[in-house]
Amino acid sequence: MRIVAPLIVFASLILSGCSAPATPADSSDTSESVSVRMTPSGIGFEPAKLTLAKGTKVCFINEDPEARWPASNIHPTHEIFPEFDPKTVVRAGETWCFTFTKPGIWHYHDHLFPEFTGTINIE
Repeated sequence: MRIVAPLIVFASLILSGCSAPATPADSSDTSESVSVRMTPSGIGFEPAKLTLAKGTKVCFINEDPEARWPASNIHPTHEIFPEFDPKTVVRAGETWCFTFTKPGIWHYHDHLFPEFTGTINIE
């Protein structure tokens, strides 16, 4: 019994020292993130024009009490950049993010309020 107890303690110390610290699941995501606010009172998108690097994640934050739906042009089909479309509404208080991996000048609108428009230039 005298030999077993020290071996158990020794094994515990060795194993505890070999474990890696926990890291957040998204710690490998080094892309830049930018927010676009979807605001009430007829303002639409803030900012409405952005120039960003390829790989930038844009998060659309709905600050409007109404549901909103940011999507690429052309309204209503979104066929110019169909991946840039959440395919459903972004409810009040919710956020939808999209990472731009294709360079270009991307015009977009709110599918529910097409008079709200914006442009994202990806270099």
